[in-house]
Amino acid sequence: MPPPHRPSDQSRPPDAPLADDSDMTDSLEVQLPPRPAIQPPSSSLHILLTKALGDTSRDENGAVLLDGRFADLVLELSANNDRMVQRLEATIDKLNAKIDPMIERLAE
Repeated sequence: MPPPHRPSDQSRPPDAPLADDSDMTDSLEVQLPPRPAIQPPSSSLHILLTKALGDTSRDENGAVLLDGRFADLVLELSANNDRMVQRLEATIDKLNAKIDPMIERLAE
């Protein structure tokens, strides 16, 4: 749908040249904020896997040697992360259920 027709500018003299929007925006410089220097915190599972799969735990063929208990710990941490994500999703769904009716009322 095209934009609505804009009435002529009454403050502009009739013989004045029309200003092109690009003339005004060419001189504007966009200043983006700097990229954050701090990385988000890693999960305990990520830290554990990074340490376990590092170069120091590999044999001469490059295979990673892991204790059986380590695999159980990784599975437990993975399941814990999954439960945490499910709780966060449920919380977001509850918040959306509360906010959506308000947004619909404001849109009317």
